[in-house]
Amino acid sequence: MSIYNTLFIDVIFAILFILPLMIYINFRKNKTAALGLLFTNKNKTIKAIQLFAVAMIIYAVSMFILLLYDVYNVATLITVYIIISVILALVLSYAFYKFYRIMKLTNYSN
Repeated sequence: MSIYNTLFIDVIFAILFILPLMIYINFRKNKTAALGLLFTNKNKTIKAIQLFAVAMIIYAVSMFILLLYDVYNVATLITVYIIISVILALVLSYAFYKFYRIMKLTNYSN
């Protein structure tokens, strides 16, 4: 594996670790305001939930491909699994980013 592959995997892992952590911390600061922002921005929240649902469908497909690989042991399936896993990581990262942008508490005082 080249250094670029390792770097890419590390960056994706960091993003997938940091964004949900930021959402959790933001939610812990003020639950009422964060939930209020979710319901106030209904259209954005629905789009973020739809993205998350797409990510779960991609996850189910990747697990099915991994199951096929375990049964049939075809080398092409593992390549397809890796590609779908990268797509899944990118879609999940974007969904978490959208949730964070919706729930982010801003300070409007001067």
